[in-house]
Amino acid sequence: WQLDNENGCHDTVRCYCPSCQKAFRIWLKTHYESIDALNEAWGTVFWSQRYRNFEEVELPNLMVTTPNPSQLLDYYRFISNQVHSFNQLQVEILREHSPSRFITHNFMGGFFDFDHFTLAQDLDFATWDSYPLGHTLWFLGLTDVTENYLRRGHPDLAAFHHDLYRGVGKGRFWIMEQQAGPVNWASYNLIPAPGTVRLWTLEAIAHGAEVVSYFRWRQVPFAQGQMHSGLLCSDSTPGSGFYEVHKVAEELAKIDLPTTGKSLVALIFDYEAAWVFEIQPHGKDVSYAHLVFQFYSALRQLGLDVDVLPPGVSLKDYQLVVVPTMPIVGKKALDNLRNFTGIVVFGPRTGSKTETFQIPLNLPPGPLQELLPLKVTQVESLPPQMEKVIWRGREYAVGIWKELVETELEPEMTFTDGSGAAFRHKNYYYFAFWPNDIFLVDFFTRIAKEAGLNPNQLPQGVRLRRRGDLNFAFNFSAQVAKIPVSSK
Repeated sequence: WQLDNENGCHDTVRCYCPSCQKAFRIWLKTHYESIDALNEAWGTVFWSQRYRNFEEVELPNLMVTTPNPSQLLDYYRFISNQVHSFNQLQVEILREHSPSRFITHNFMGGFFDFDHFTLAQDLDFATWDSYPLGHTLWFLGLTDVTENYLRRGHPDLAAFHHDLYRGVGKGRFWIMEQQAGPVNWASYNLIPAPGTVRLWTLEAIAHGAEVVSYFRWRQVPFAQGQMHSGLLCSDSTPGSGFYEVHKVAEELAKIDLPTTGKSLVALIFDYEAAWVFEIQPHGKDVSYAHLVFQFYSALRQLGLDVDVLPPGVSLKDYQLVVVPTMPIVGKKALDNLRNFTGIVVFGPRTGSKTETFQIPLNLPPGPLQELLPLKVTQVESLPPQMEKVIWRGREYAVGIWKELVETELEPEMTFTDGSGAAFRHKNYYYFAFWPNDIFLVDFFTRIAKEAGLNPNQLPQGVRLRRRGDLNFAFNFSAQVAKIPVSSK
């Protein structure tokens, strides 16, 4: 069973109807118990927002100016819980009336309006809908995409979601909808380059997909879907994607696919962090998704396999843990980070908010000061490449975000004015700036070696993925490339 279809598509998660308003008040009363506790948590003394009872709380929309960020975060938590409850209700019905059959849901790429890790707790595995060309144009924008990627997709975009949904699905995922030709919803709907549907299929399998299913089998000649291609044309004659999929089927018949093993690098992905950044970006170019993608892409450019995990899970057996940012550091996440003996890299804004969306009393990084003895005293958002970071004699143009830090630690990196840009204490790194792609590749080349890994910078557009003892190589560029192959 597949429950529903792409929960949240077309902005359908965040609802502001009377029923949701009533349910939100009940949720708040259960969570805070007293209206005084809510007022304290939300800081309603500011701008005369104080409430006398829960019935006075309205949904955070159609306001004159920005809503209270604490209220907005609670609303996003509430809405995420509503989606989970809706899914859970369907699961319970099917478990009773259709036992022994798998239950899944097809998630979307680049969509963070609810916590997928939480919802998937009730599923047998996760699936997602992979449209590499449409997602590349939508996520990165035409000006940031090379000509090679317009017909093949960015080499890390589908891969990131494969790794994310493998984590969401507790180690198991399918592709429920794989792009098979031009789609009908992107800003530009290009025909994939020859061989690309085969590449996408094998890439998904290399990342652990158990099934790759295509959308669609036959192009429908009517209604809203008539411009969305399929493996067959609308007259049932085979399209180019059909022959590529046929070739993959022949190739897989000759391969004994091993199980997907655990990677040695973990990247922590936090849906709540995405909401924090959305609610209070504090700058034009501040995007949680883009920050995470920069870290992930740098690791992939070094040929490293990555597991994408939620906060608070065990980090046992990993050698390198990357936290692009985690504004709200929960107790379980802190405990696991404290007990981890490998290298941990924290990006900016980590520990910058409390659970109720306030600045920590001891200043950021809040509870992480137990691991990193430093305080962020001030922050600023910057235009791109306005600042420079100096590391090991090289300057890197950076921008978007910068933090001023007080600490007795000697900085590992500095800004041009000599102030600290990055710090290390024992096995923990902290970036007080928004890193760029070139810096991250250089940094992780060195740190991955220290962590006992074997990074090798790959030619542009080339990526590796290991599945058991099999090594897969994928070339998203139009040029022939030679690659190093390692066992890690």
